[in-house]
This record gives sequence, C-alpha cells and structure tokens, in this order.
Amino acid sequence: PEGFTLFSYAVIQAVAEGVKRAGTDDPAKVAEALKDGKAISTVVGDVIFDEKGDLKNASYDINQWHDGKYAPIQQ
Repeated sequence: PEGFTLFSYAVIQAVAEGVKRAGTDDPAKVAEALKDGKAISTVVGDVIFDEKGDLKNASYDINQWHDGKYAPIQQ
C-alpha cells in the first residue's frame, strides 16, 4: 500500500471500535468511548487515546516521494 492507505484504514478501525465500545454511532459518545485509555488494534499497531483524545503512543516515519513512490528517509 502506498501513501496514507494504512493510516486511513487504521482510522476506520479506530472509529469502528469506538462505535462498538459506545454501543451507538453518536459522534459524541464514540469520541468519549475512544478516550478510555484502552488499546485499539489497527493495521499500523495498537493506538491509545488519552482523556483529551490525543494519541498516547504516537510514532512517525519520515518519507519522501521518489521515483513515483514513497520511500523512507534514511538517517
């Protein structure tokens, strides 16, 4: 997968888990359910949101567009 495909899929997985935990698709209740500090399993690994809704375990890769595809920048 290229670009943001996996991260986009992970967002859908997190929202689906929020709906499951909340028992409804009401946006406010889903948002609250996601702030419980419990891990959510996604295609990019587990994600955890704090009580403010920020990622507790965020990690980032730095890539560049090269020859028609993304490639990690080597350090």
